Amino acid sequence: MAGEFVAPFGIDTIIALLYKQFLQHIVEGQVKGKPLDLYKLAQDLQAAHTAYRGHTITTQELRQQSENHWSLQERTQKAAARPKYYEMQITLNRRDAFRGEVALEDMQHIDPSFHMTLEQLLSLLFAQFMGMVRTNQKVVLDELIASLSEE
Repeated sequence: MAGEFVAPFGIDTIIALLYKQFLQHIVEGQVKGKPLDLYKLAQDLQAAHTAYRGHTITTQELRQQSENHWSLQERTQKAAARPKYYEMQITLNRRDAFRGEVALEDMQHIDPSFHMTLEQLLSLLFAQFMGMVRTNQKVVLDELIASLSEE
């Protein structure tokens, strides 16, 4: 259609760029002499992942078992999910995918309670990016445009 804006790239390109930025931050943290705190990174990623996927709510209820017997019972239920999910296939460079899996594995060795798959990481990076776009954080868009010009 005439006058319609056509984006030069899709969501898969944005996700790939966000992932490359994530890997670059890990490499720069180790190469430039700044010790990268993988434990803190693992904790931050786990907290963000939990926040985006929803969480469980535990409530306590006092229930009457019989006329003179009451018991305190805990009930756990999953909170309402925040977003609905959309599945898409993304093609990553094999070497980059392995680098990310190794980084996640390193974080799991440092913090045994940490568990995240590469797919979950990619989803989280994109969800965080969209959250920043919605709140109009110009820095994020500037970084994405800068990384696009490097490609």
